[in-house]
Amino acid sequence: MADKKSFELDSGLPDDYVIVVEGAEFGFREVYRGGEVPLLILHCASPDTETREELFSIGTGWEIVPGGERVEGRKQFLASSWLGRLIVRCDELDMPGFDGGDDGSVLDFIADRGDAWEAHIWVGLKFRMCREEVDFGEGIGIKKHIMPTECLGLLTATDAAAFAGSTDEEGDFADSGEVNFDEPGEGKTAPLVDTETEPEPEPEAEPEADEQDKVVLALLKPLAEEADTVVDFQTAAVSSHASTLSDEWLGRLMDVEKAKEIYEELQ
Repeated sequence: MADKKSFELDSGLPDDYVIVVEGAEFGFREVYRGGEVPLLILHCASPDTETREELFSIGTGWEIVPGGERVEGRKQFLASSWLGRLIVRCDELDMPGFDGGDDGSVLDFIADRGDAWEAHIWVGLKFRMCREEVDFGEGIGIKKHIMPTECLGLLTATDAAAFAGSTDEEGDFADSGEVNFDEPGEGKTAPLVDTETEPEPEPEAEPEADEQDKVVLALLKPLAEEADTVVDFQTAAVSSHASTLSDEWLGRLMDVEKAKEIYEELQ
């Protein structure tokens, strides 16, 4: 029998690459079933490929809140949806440096950050992604989808930009509609310092930055006093004030060690 191996086709889609989730939202995309199916949209940056959107269906019965920060409707996601499969996979993967929850899994970690129907819980996670085959049975057959096979930790905004190889071209880091770590996006205020356009600050500008820090610390203090753990503090701070904090402060709060220092200082 003739060997047909050379006639096999490639999808042209990236496979087996490392990404950081630089942004997440719920929404619709025309490329996925004509834009009629609600999705979790992960904006994935990688030095191996251009920034791209990875789409995970969430099933029917959901209403997307304006802005895409969360969904409402059902009590649980369908196990057969791609988001359902993503949640199951996260329960199987270890979260580096995290020993909370039942067994320190990625699922334990994101559960500490918020609820399943909130998009922000995925931001900052670094994954190795591979395209896998799933057999949906007779009538549908085998489908391929990108899925995480390993979690490599949580990155701050600065670390994520450096990882993606875009520290000198932040404007191109999210050229497909993703939230740019150094530029204001939907639901975000402008950073305290625009690293692309602002000149090197003069010494007399430092007191203004100190005043900004005092304002932010005063804002975070009630949350630190009410939180039982650093993770509780991180989750409350990001979910409550993501639209008002600068990217520098969001980066501090997403960094476990820095968040711990802030939490202990405000206790």
